[in-house]
Amino acid sequence: MRRKPTAAEVSKVTGMPEGQIERCTFAMEQQCYSLDAGISNRLKPGESSASQKKDTLYDLVHSKEDASELLQLERLFMKDDLIKSMRRYLPPHEVDLLLLRFGLMDEHTLPKGFSGPLTISEVSQLVGLKSDKVRRLINNSLSQLKALIAHEWCP
Repeated sequence: MRRKPTAAEVSKVTGMPEGQIERCTFAMEQQCYSLDAGISNRLKPGESSASQKKDTLYDLVHSKEDASELLQLERLFMKDDLIKSMRRYLPPHEVDLLLLRFGLMDEHTLPKGFSGPLTISEVSQLVGLKSDKVRRLINNSLSQLKALIAHEWCP
């Protein structure tokens, strides 16, 4: 009479713990599926039609991904990289002017009533310089950055 051996019998013969035998058996019984394999849903109207493009497991997994969260992380990393690049090439006061002007400064560090990208007038009010001086400093800093880090940021 042929039968499948129990975990206890295999454990005795191999010298492995019974729990490990059970985990191995469970792992071997798992099925592998290709992400390109077509899937069908009999409950979905029109699914039986062979001419329609079938969804794949990849489509199903990809649709579960939260793209907005991924986009926010990408923007955060890009912002951090940009600020590091600016700090590498510009004096701290010029970096701060750019951060204020383009809304890259942390909202919690700004005085009450200021948020997001600030106008030249608002930046000059915060730093105590005339608007023309702030504008010249910002334009000069942007020109320097363009020359120094354009290769890092252009495809």
